[in-house]
Amino acid sequence: MREGQYAVLFQNRQPASVDTSLGPVAVLFADLASAERYARGETVREPYIRCNIYDSHGMGRPPLLVIAGAKGEDKSFLSARFRRWVGGGCFAVGVVLGSVEWWSGFTLTWPGVLGSRIGPAGAILLLTEAGVMLTERWKTKQG
Repeated sequence: MREGQYAVLFQNRQPASVDTSLGPVAVLFADLASAERYARGETVREPYIRCNIYDSHGMGRPPLLVIAGAKGEDKSFLSARFRRWVGGGCFAVGVVLGSVEWWSGFTLTWPGVLGSRIGPAGAILLLTEAGVMLTERWKTKQG
C-alpha cells in the first residue's frame, strides 16, 4: 500500500462481490471518499458485514472509519460488559470458594482447587477491563 491509499478490510464475513479464493482480502482505493462509498454500499448489500477503513499505516493503528451493516456488530473481542460481569463473578466465586476452604481448616480441598482456578481468571478479566478503561481515558486526555 502506498502513501495516500486507503484499504477496506471486512469483518464477520467476506462479501460475495470479492473473490476470496485466496483468503481474506483488502480492497484498495485512492481516496477516503471512494473507500467510504464502497464500504457503505457493501454494508447495505450484506448487513452482517463490518468494513474497517485503514490508511497507509495499515492495521498498526486503529481504523480511520468503521462502517457496520444493520446486523454487523463486532464479534472479534470480548465486550466490556462481558469482562466486567464474568470477571467480577469469577473473582467473587473464587474468593468465596477460597474462604470456604480456609474456614474448613483446609480439609475439603475441592473449594480451594476450584477457587484457585476461577479467581485468577476473573482477576485477569477485571485487570484487562481496567487497562482498557485507563488507556481510553489517557487517549481522551491526549487529544
